[in-house]
Amino acid sequence: MRKGNYRFRRPRCCGSMMVSAYIRHGRSAPGIEKVGLYCTRCRRFEIERLMHPAFTDFVRKFPILKHVEIALKPYMDTVRGLYFHGSRARGDHREDSDYDLVLITGKKIDDKLKSELKEHNIQVEVFTLSQLKKQLDLTPSYLLTVLRESVPLIGAELREKLVRKKMNDIALQVELKDCIRQLDYLKMMLKNEPDDFIKARVIHSAILRLRQAYSIKRLYHSDVPELSMEFRKYFNHNFEELYELYRIVRDMVHGDGLNEEELPEKVRTMAKSRLNKLVNSVDSYAKNVLDRIMISEKIAPLNPK
Repeated sequence: MRKGNYRFRRPRCCGSMMVSAYIRHGRSAPGIEKVGLYCTRCRRFEIERLMHPAFTDFVRKFPILKHVEIALKPYMDTVRGLYFHGSRARGDHREDSDYDLVLITGKKIDDKLKSELKEHNIQVEVFTLSQLKKQLDLTPSYLLTVLRESVPLIGAELREKLVRKKMNDIALQVELKDCIRQLDYLKMMLKNEPDDFIKARVIHSAILRLRQAYSIKRLYHSDVPELSMEFRKYFNHNFEELYELYRIVRDMVHGDGLNEEELPEKVRTMAKSRLNKLVNSVDSYAKNVLDRIMISEKIAPLNPK
């Protein structure tokens, strides 16, 4: 039998004669076994790349993910990892929540995959390995959080390798500094009486910065409580209601864009004082996270300017 990572066309003699088999690869992957089909008559072997067992389990639990399995077939040779995350994976989703996936590939793939799956309420973010490395070096908080909290459908070993990698503390500090600068910009937007559009933008941006700071804190401290409880000592004005408004505005931003006429009444009537309280509270929280990280990691502070 020829050694190596080969894929053969199934000859005419094959069919019922094909049986499940394992082959031990040659130089390309010494000592690695791959499952496939073997013909006892012509002695040909076809490699069959199987999904991670977790993928099969989640397809049973969420039948809609069958669309992912079908859509990925043309790209399986370059797929390195597929990770299920977000509210659906955590179990705290709403009925209309998206199915969030991160796909890691060896090379760039066609954008039509994302648009095809979006029709089924499945949001896929695609990163090549080089893009993944760049983001983990420069702005690591989002992907590190996703990888740590995700369910690996493909590429469990890659995920473990990435989450064990030492965090780039300086990059996370820079992210928090940028977060605080963005909050300063929101304060400037609120100097004058905000219109409905500004109110929606402030809610959306402030909660985004809060989630970013919260995610970074969780990277260092695994015992941090859920966001609503964690933020309660900074903001005690019905945060759950504000977060629901954020979700509505976020869906509009990710959809057809903000439309003032479609904004919820609670956004349009929100007092400027409450918006200022939200922004100032998020600012205090982000600065506290930055101080704790710098103390625990003994990072020399960067010039905020």
